Amino acid sequence: TALETIVATLIENAAQAGAQQIRITARSYGDQVHLDIIDDGPGIPAGDRDRIFDPFFTSKREKGGTGLGLAIARALVSNGRGWLDLGDCGEGAHFVLSLPCKLHIQNDPAG
Repeated sequence: TALETIVATLIENAAQAGAQQIRITARSYGDQVHLDIIDDGPGIPAGDRDRIFDPFFTSKREKGGTGLGLAIARALVSNGRGWLDLGDCGEGAHFVLSLPCKLHIQNDPAG
């Protein structure tokens, strides 16, 4: 699914950056679910924070990076009426993924 692709991209990027631990938490805000993906890697340099979601931007070109992973992840989230952005984190990287909740209530025909 798209959600699996997005989360896998974030986890893979964290591991490639040298993170030893990755924490994923979920919380709800009204009609949205927020996933926080936080790692203990080196983090995102301040000069890169504004462009990490730009297509073809990568700090891993010499290691074969294409710069498409985060751009594709953000596009997938946007197509699902959500958003993906950087969160504030003292150390490591912190991504916040927000998606709409859909509550499906089935009426019990038995009453």
